[in-house]
Amino acid sequence: MLGDREFTAADLDLVCETASRFPQLSRWELALTICENLPWEAPNGRPRVHSCLVLLEQLAAAGRVVLAPKRPQGPRRARAARADALPPIAIVASLTDVRPVTVEPVPADEQPRWDATMAAEHAQGFRRAFGAHQRYWIHGLFQGQPVILGGLLFAASARHVACRDVWLGWGPLQRKRFRYRLVANSRFLIRVGVQVPHLASHALALALRRLPGDWLGRFTPSRATTSRRSGSRVPAPKPQASSPGRQPPCPSGQV
Repeated sequence: MLGDREFTAADLDLVCETASRFPQLSRWELALTICENLPWEAPNGRPRVHSCLVLLEQLAAAGRVVLAPKRPQGPRRARAARADALPPIAIVASLTDVRPVTVEPVPADEQPRWDATMAAEHAQGFRRAFGAHQRYWIHGLFQGQPVILGGLLFAASARHVACRDVWLGWGPLQRKRFRYRLVANSRFLIRVGVQVPHLASHALALALRRLPGDWLGRFTPSRATTSRRSGSRVPAPKPQASSPGRQPPCPSGQV
């Protein structure tokens, strides 16, 4: 068992055979090849190369495979300059005054500014998004001017959350089979200085209406895999978000 995958003897034989047949491959190339052949994918459809590298090192330590020597790393590239957070705003208004409110995916070139704004204004701060995820801006119109009122982040659900699994009635098998159907609302920000009653619930409702389509549009091409036996395509079901009004009884700090 490694991560959420249980390996059979046939799986391990395939890994060892691949390593022996392609000794010229780098460790990364070998791991990628093995992930494609098993197949071994994360919930977002990407090959689990890092996990496969761990498996290969364990097999090498046990004497079952011989790995190519690690290649020396080249000079590290300088990190891109961080963007500035959005400038402060002060809006005290009714929901009608900032309509139309829309929730829109964050374009790639705006993600650094989204990250910086979330880090500066969210109570828990922000460093980076992990795994499959989707960022949103909350847009509005105030006194004839477009404004950004907040932001949201949805991400693949955590692997182990005891209170969640108890609430759902999941054992290890159910968690392994169905966890990829869940998404977590990792960050939800109404910006500092924005005081608009009912804006938060309105924005969350808008986000939940469009999230399944955005998520499947971004990740389904990888999730809809072809069965090796039948050749049939298996589409991924729509992700489910927990209702804000019905939450599992998690102790503080676990979600």
